[in-house]
Amino acid sequence: MAYLAAALGFLTFMPIGLAYLGLLGLLLALLLNKTHWQPRWQQLRPWLWLVGLPLLWAMLVLATQGWHEDSATRLFHLVRVALLLCIGLALLPRERWLALYGLMAGAVFAAAVMLLNQVWALPDWAIWRAMLTVTGNSSSQKFIMLAVAAAAALWLGLQAGLDWRRRLPWLLAAALFATVVAALSISRNAHLVLLFLPCVVLALRYRGWRVRAVGLLLLLAGAAAVWQLSPTLQPRFEAAAQEMQHFAATGELGGSASVRWRMYQRAWQGMSEQPLLGTGLGSWLPLWRAEMADENPAMAEINNPHNDWLLTGMEKGVPALLLLLALLLALGWHSARHSRGDALAGVAHLLVWTVFITALVNAPLRDANLGLSMLWLLAAFAAGQRSSEAKWD
Repeated sequence: MAYLAAALGFLTFMPIGLAYLGLLGLLLALLLNKTHWQPRWQQLRPWLWLVGLPLLWAMLVLATQGWHEDSATRLFHLVRVALLLCIGLALLPRERWLALYGLMAGAVFAAAVMLLNQVWALPDWAIWRAMLTVTGNSSSQKFIMLAVAAAAALWLGLQAGLDWRRRLPWLLAAALFATVVAALSISRNAHLVLLFLPCVVLALRYRGWRVRAVGLLLLLAGAAAVWQLSPTLQPRFEAAAQEMQHFAATGELGGSASVRWRMYQRAWQGMSEQPLLGTGLGSWLPLWRAEMADENPAMAEINNPHNDWLLTGMEKGVPALLLLLALLLALGWHSARHSRGDALAGVAHLLVWTVFITALVNAPLRDANLGLSMLWLLAAFAAGQRSSEAKWD
């Protein structure tokens, strides 16, 4: 069982089909391992109402607002997200730690593949294609999770009570992963996560404001260096800023940044018009298609606004948005509260922020390519209560 959790952690950086296969294997193992059903149930039970309420509200919306073009797809993803969280929350301490080690091993493999490809062009194999070429959200996910691995390694390397032989490998891993993301990623989402999560690490790890201030200054200096030296970071953000200026002046959709802003406007409009029950589960596409019919037909088939918060509020109403936020806040509060005694809880807190940020600019709750590993690892690392692995000053 524990080794299945480690394998699934490693598969974070593999093609989504392999991740699904590993998840199915872990689920079957959980169901067949009757010996540990009771402790798993005791660990999972307090979370069931928070995990289940968004699904129940979606069923109410479906019953009152009718069936829409993408209702079946939305319902499938709601069940999938609930299942991912339940699987993660059911893992026991050893399985949680091996899931972390699997994630870190996968991050080392991904970083090595990306760096090796810079020196010697690797063959176009499916197992690492998303690491080396831009393939939509699959590529973004690899760099986002590599940024998470960098912050998690920094967090683990800053634990009190470690000697340098145990601390140094974590800090070197953090530097390696961060360098790869800064130098090679074209995902703005990954860059945001990379720059923000170290601040979370400092806030969690140190209670003194002087230490936090010094750490923040070091991070700002590092961020400035990355901004100047990265071949992808500055051009991508500058291009987005210029595109938004053009959109504000002319109203013309010129690229991904302006299209996303236009979709945010439409989603906000739908949520404002139907705040209680929303426009209906799966109603985004027909409404967006009608909006774009005359304005820009080439953009009419985008099936989500690339903002899961707005999509939830639009299709299922403000109560659904609040239920989703309550679930994430509960996971965030729980992980922050236990981070002093459980190093894995600190990693979970980093993933809470990662999901929050990613849901603002993409669709981790709807797109398994993006959110599958992110969500089950978040739940797995948040599942524990106490651990003797970490000591604090």
